[in-house]
Amino acid sequence: MKIEGASQISLPIRYDILSSVLIIDRKATIGLTLTQLADYAAMRTLTNSRAGGPDNDGTILGLFNSAVDRRAAEMTMFDREYLRSVYIGNGTVRSVLKIDQIASNILSNAER
Repeated sequence: MKIEGASQISLPIRYDILSSVLIIDRKATIGLTLTQLADYAAMRTLTNSRAGGPDNDGTILGLFNSAVDRRAAEMTMFDREYLRSVYIGNGTVRSVLKIDQIASNILSNAER
């Protein structure tokens, strides 16, 4: 297959998520809402993100690693903008440029 328009900015190959599986220990879900679980699942399976650590308190990615009183009740503005930014635009943009676009989108929407 011939790909037109490959350049220094666009890659000739694009990687798509074909399928994703998320396994959560039932005991870890005690006290969590369906919204929290659904939002967490969306972020983990649709963005190829990693589970949150202590620096992810307040985002849905820190759902299982944050103290109970610091858990996000749903996707935060950061989470929503990150998810939206991952899928906006050309799917063949180099990762360095995509990361810059994601960061710019999050910052510009945080200022609103």
